[in-house]
Amino acid sequence: MGKARGTNGNKTKKELGKGIYQLKNGRYSARVVVFDAEGHKLRPEKHFDKLNDAIKWRDEMLYKSNNGGLPVFSTVTIDEWFNKWINEVRKPAVRPNTLRNDKDRYELNVKEQLGKYKVIDIKPAHCQKIMSKMLEENYSKSVIKMTWRVMYQLFEYAVDNEIISKNPMTSKTVYRPRECDIKKEQKKKMVALSIEEMNLFLENAKNTSNYKQFRFALETGLRTGEIIGLMWEDIDFENKTLTIRRTVEYRHQFKKWHIGPPKTENSNRTIPLSKTSYDILKELYINKDKRVVCDKFDIYKTVAGNDEKVDVNINDFVFLNRKGLPTKNSAYDTSIYKICDKAGIRHFAMHILRHTYCTRALEAGMSVKDVSERAGHSSVAFTLDRYADVLEEMKTKNTDLFDDYMSKCIISA
Repeated sequence: MGKARGTNGNKTKKELGKGIYQLKNGRYSARVVVFDAEGHKLRPEKHFDKLNDAIKWRDEMLYKSNNGGLPVFSTVTIDEWFNKWINEVRKPAVRPNTLRNDKDRYELNVKEQLGKYKVIDIKPAHCQKIMSKMLEENYSKSVIKMTWRVMYQLFEYAVDNEIISKNPMTSKTVYRPRECDIKKEQKKKMVALSIEEMNLFLENAKNTSNYKQFRFALETGLRTGEIIGLMWEDIDFENKTLTIRRTVEYRHQFKKWHIGPPKTENSNRTIPLSKTSYDILKELYINKDKRVVCDKFDIYKTVAGNDEKVDVNINDFVFLNRKGLPTKNSAYDTSIYKICDKAGIRHFAMHILRHTYCTRALEAGMSVKDVSERAGHSSVAFTLDRYADVLEEMKTKNTDLFDDYMSKCIISA
């Protein structure tokens, strides 16, 4: 048996038979030259932990090739392969929002550059070009990571189907945001408003059209999409609670409104209303039939991976703008930036009002479990991790409160 050598002259693998090699890491590589049903020449390669598995795979591939049993994949394009992957692999396995995110990342960041290429022709350099372009256009690391994942799983499916021997996204030359980079980026953005900033913001927001929504976010901790999607049927004025059943957002890339389920399973929740949030809702409800309501409003939901129009009465929404429409996600942030400039405070996004609510709630002595449930966090562990700094600062205050309470409870001997 011969020995194969790498380009640097070092021994990299040992040949154990035709097309079978033992790699330096101890695993076994099987490589064959075969032909698909249309006569296209292919050179698939696959790695195994056991020698017998490598030999079995090689023999099966040769048998299929000789008997016209290999599928015709040599000419399949990335667009065609994505459609196969998204419908056969992703659609049955993931939630509608995840499916939509996968489609968005492909449509917006991959399709134009790679869609017409054949799968077998894709190299790491093609993949790196997409990552580099996203970096240049200042996409967040979390979005880049999502795109990386879609591409990796797409090509891994091609490896599993023996169209290509190696996944081009696994090369070290292809940039992938590290988890620690993403967490640092998220942590940097998630800085709650100080009490002074919060008051300055509210004072300067009083005469704006979105003031009630801003105040409501600080009182309830709802996500932006949850506020937009809130309907009167979700409000129980008698018991002073609201229930989160949906989220609504405007997707600028597709120029249409979309309605869907809450972010996570725990996001489906019923929470008690504070006095201020109750008063805001009651005032809006009393005057809801006097407000301007747009007569043209289309909204869609994702069903089995496709968008379908939903029949809704726009007057059923709690919060509408002066044009009688829900306020777009981005419009909230634009409004906030202008208020921040007027108030002379740092710019922040709408989501920071939710973060500020959780911070104030913990500072007020609300339990971590209660805050986690009201905010609809995925778990109490997430709340503990996200608000570790706030909880650390509360230790001294809680000790003082305990001392005061115990001094009143215990009669000196």
